[in-house]
Amino acid sequence: MIKLTVMHPNCSDPVINIEFFTNSSSAIISDLLGWSVLKAETHKGTPEEGNPEEPVAQVAISHQKIESIELLQESFIPDIEGVLAALSQFSKVQPLAQSIDINN
Repeated sequence: MIKLTVMHPNCSDPVINIEFFTNSSSAIISDLLGWSVLKAETHKGTPEEGNPEEPVAQVAISHQKIESIELLQESFIPDIEGVLAALSQFSKVQPLAQSIDINN
């Protein structure tokens, strides 16, 4: 199983619609990636405990669990333009993506 994490880093002007992100982005990405997404979650970045005034490293993070890297590639690569267009609906920040094998 693969966990794809997409992070939207904080910057001087992150321009992110956090309400849209937390309420709608998982459904949009799941619709685009379809059957390959087993579970999708979104989270708003929060300051570290004890440092509420410190800026967060990531303003928003999403996780998608997918059965395999092959399914991720089959679903994500053909519609990369649609995925990027969906991401631009709630953020102008260049996202960072990381996939990990969570079976090991």
